[in-house]
Amino acid sequence: MNDNGKKKLITSKHYYDFLLKSGIKFVSGVPCSTVNKLLHYLHASDEIRYIPAPREDIAISLSFGYGMSTGELPLVIMQNSGIGTSLDAIMTEPLLYKVPILMLITWRGFYKKGLNEIGDEPQHWLWGDVTKLILESIGIKCFILDSVNQYETTKRAIEYSKTSRKPSALLLKRNESIYEDR
Repeated sequence: MNDNGKKKLITSKHYYDFLLKSGIKFVSGVPCSTVNKLLHYLHASDEIRYIPAPREDIAISLSFGYGMSTGELPLVIMQNSGIGTSLDAIMTEPLLYKVPILMLITWRGFYKKGLNEIGDEPQHWLWGDVTKLILESIGIKCFILDSVNQYETTKRAIEYSKTSRKPSALLLKRNESIYEDR
């Protein structure tokens, strides 16, 4: 919180700069409106290679190949509904071969209608309930980003992935952590 009691928020540009400073050089993912501006910075970057993917399993495979061939930590960006299409790729590539990958997963369905002024669409509600459970059931450690711990939580997830040689997941609640530049 800042001195006025308001949430400390970071912009997409600040988070992009933080990823670059943290050594992220490769990102793949499926476009998501929750991190639209961050994707814009990645797409325009000469320092971080960003390859948009048509499906989440393809983003996992591209990142797995990058990580396996370079030894560096790649980033995958996806919505939590993409976990369903990427489970096989996660389990048979980075988990099986111990290749660390950082996954930034937008946590759709975390907010239910009537429980929070933000709300989420009904088709996301079930995914909101099971996202963390599914990831943890296959051995993926989850780190939850909120409005005050973006940098520290991302650092911990990066360190965990590098040390454990496993993927880790940063779960990003919509309208909670990374804000569009204004």
